[in-house]
Amino acid sequence: MVFCETAWVLERCYEVNKDMFAGILEKILKTEQFSVQKVKLVWRALRELKKTGADFADCLLGQINLSKGCEHTVTLDKKASAGVGYRLLG
Repeated sequence: MVFCETAWVLERCYEVNKDMFAGILEKILKTEQFSVQKVKLVWRALRELKKTGADFADCLLGQINLSKGCEHTVTLDKKASAGVGYRLLG
């Protein structure tokens, strides 16, 4: 949740693009002083972010759903639908 909010604030308020956010998140994940819950899911979401350009929240949601056994997450978002575990509605 914290990374989703961080992405939103950085992109909307500080005009940080997705590539810049991906770099920031990667540095945080590599920093020993941080303890990140479900870190493997966050890393997978980061890879999806880099691959698809979808919002980080969508990437993380898709990875969480896959980890819980969902075949796919249905979305109306074309960028998100390019990610692993997503299916475009319509």
